[in-house]
Amino acid sequence: MSYLSTTLRLVAAVSFLCVLSGCASLQIDVDVYKGPLVNNEDIQSQQVISMALSAKPLMMSARNSLLEKAFKDDAHLTELRTCFGKQIKRSYLAGITLQDTALEKRKRLAMQVNDLLSFYLNRDATLAVAPLTCEEVKLDNNAGFTAGRFEKGIDELANAVSTEAVAQKSRSSGPSPAPSDARVTLESALTDLAARMLFLSTNQWLIEDDDEDSPRYRALFEAVANSILLHIDDLQNRRKFDKDVQVAGTTEESERNKSRSLANQTQKVQPAIDVIDAEITQLRYEHIKAIRLYGKDGPESKRIAQALTEARNQRSLMIYLRPSSAYLRSVFAATYTQQDPGLGWQNMLNDQILDMFHIGQDPKDVRQLRAGLDKAFWQNINTVRVSAAGSSNFVVAKDDVGNWYVKSMGSDPAAMVNAAKNLALYNMGGKFDTNLLRVAELRNRKDDTNLSDTERNRASAELTSLTRGQTGPAVAAHGQTWTLFDEHYRQQGDSQLKEVAGHVQSNAFAQQLRARWAATMKDAPSDAQRNAVDGTLTHTQVTSAFAAVQNAVVPATGQAGGDALVNALEALGRYRDAIDTQLLAADVLVATETAAATQAERDRSNAEQVLDASLKQLTVAEGTLRVAETAAEQGNTALLPGAKANYQQARARVETDTAAAALARKNAIAATDALSAATRRREAARGDVDIVVGEYVRTAAGRRMRSIEEMETAIKVIGQSIQQ
Repeated sequence: MSYLSTTLRLVAAVSFLCVLSGCASLQIDVDVYKGPLVNNEDIQSQQVISMALSAKPLMMSARNSLLEKAFKDDAHLTELRTCFGKQIKRSYLAGITLQDTALEKRKRLAMQVNDLLSFYLNRDATLAVAPLTCEEVKLDNNAGFTAGRFEKGIDELANAVSTEAVAQKSRSSGPSPAPSDARVTLESALTDLAARMLFLSTNQWLIEDDDEDSPRYRALFEAVANSILLHIDDLQNRRKFDKDVQVAGTTEESERNKSRSLANQTQKVQPAIDVIDAEITQLRYEHIKAIRLYGKDGPESKRIAQALTEARNQRSLMIYLRPSSAYLRSVFAATYTQQDPGLGWQNMLNDQILDMFHIGQDPKDVRQLRAGLDKAFWQNINTVRVSAAGSSNFVVAKDDVGNWYVKSMGSDPAAMVNAAKNLALYNMGGKFDTNLLRVAELRNRKDDTNLSDTERNRASAELTSLTRGQTGPAVAAHGQTWTLFDEHYRQQGDSQLKEVAGHVQSNAFAQQLRARWAATMKDAPSDAQRNAVDGTLTHTQVTSAFAAVQNAVVPATGQAGGDALVNALEALGRYRDAIDTQLLAADVLVATETAAATQAERDRSNAEQVLDASLKQLTVAEGTLRVAETAAEQGNTALLPGAKANYQQARARVETDTAAAALARKNAIAATDALSAATRRREAARGDVDIVVGEYVRTAAGRRMRSIEEMETAIKVIGQSIQQ
């Protein structure tokens, strides 16, 4: 193969990738839920138990696999294998130190999984440990993940619940009875186990994760833990709903029971749902009978029909409806396998190209786990896919039964618009004997700041020669109308620029600002504030902005007056912003008032605190005086003189502190008013800048816009005449 052919192949491959990067594709999969959540409470309760019991051998297998890898070169492995089918004592594993850091991490993970397995046994159970016999060692209480666990193990609690379920009589309708103590304890134990499993998989594994089997282990623990928590939460929500229905379901039967004797009230009362079902059945038969006797439109038939409708409405309120969020929560129980949320920006088209060559994808085992979980919970019923190259627009709609389809598909219309524009320019240019396509190109080049001044001047000169044509059908028909309008437009731009330049060169803006500021700041308390306002005009940023204005009013070589005018107005806007920024930054305008207001507020707060303390002392002195007066009435006058003196002193202190607090409040109000006045003066000074500079810019820009509108009107008139 020659070097040239190899190069061509590489170029073709790169070109192919470039073409692909400009392609777009969209695929929508419509799935229906087929997960484990069921509506029967008994089945769902058994699901939780079976799920937890089935997880035990899986967890034991994960623990054994971690131990095999951790102790692969250690003498303890043979002893440990003898007890792989049982619980292993934690202290035995903790007493073995592995030199390799990676192996030690796997051992710690194995110990934590082993801790979770102990939840299936009672706290007083014997455990397996090598080299001792597997039935002679007690459980390590409150060690590792086992701290705070329940006394009974999950195995024993599950057996007790299963025995109760077999012995309990089935119910034909109505809510299930309240859960037994064994079931409540089992659900609490399962919740505890699931929470610890979830913590291990989402937190501890992030630290210890260096095993190639980690994705499977994490997916296992997350799926089991989240599923258990979801089912138990749903069961408790259902029971709470049923309990609320029973409490709120005051039926005719229960009302009758209230009037019975105590002996009769001991009879079993039917659940509310059973009573309403019986009532609906009775009303249905009565409705049929009323129709037979009085007809469908008879008063009795309508009355019974209304009662039947209301009864059915009441019955519908007693039905437990699981929220749709519960189904969605059950789908991705293994959160580790979820796809990247895309928190940062990414080029999805480039990712698509990399996926074609299996570059940068998730590990294969993670993708297999994700696909397996997706198939376990969702059934695909409809798929729609669209693809296109370049800029394309898709409209994907959904029909009445939920099927998605492509409604419409289109490309970016920019190319078509440009083609129509070029065709119109070509057609109009012939009537003016002018190459309007070239005119449009030259206008863009003249305004392109990336080009050199020489190239821009050359484009401007060529543009002038093209737009001053003296021949052509349009010129012959309309004389020099186009030239007159064009000259008038240019003269207006030059005249407006000259007026702005005169205003700038005479320094009229600074003179007007100082005159207005003198009136605005006449009430300022100090010369420093007045000088600070005037000083903004001499600040470096302001003088630099004004120098830019002076440069802008002088048009560059070949630059039209109108274009220079626009640049000058933009520079004046920046000049206004620079002055406004310096006024805001002049702290001296409000610094004294701010400090005075802060101190006055602090003094007011202190004075009110002192007054509060004096009032409390007065209350105490008043109470002491009342006690002394009571004692004096009984003949003991020893305490009365001192109590009266203390009361008078406390009262005088309150009067003094009240006056001080009132004065402090008055001073605080005055300081706040002074600060408000200073702030208003600063804002008024900023307003003066907008009136002097901003209003001038807006007025000049308005005149320029009117000139442009007049020119556009002339172009429209000439264009309409040409079309006629």
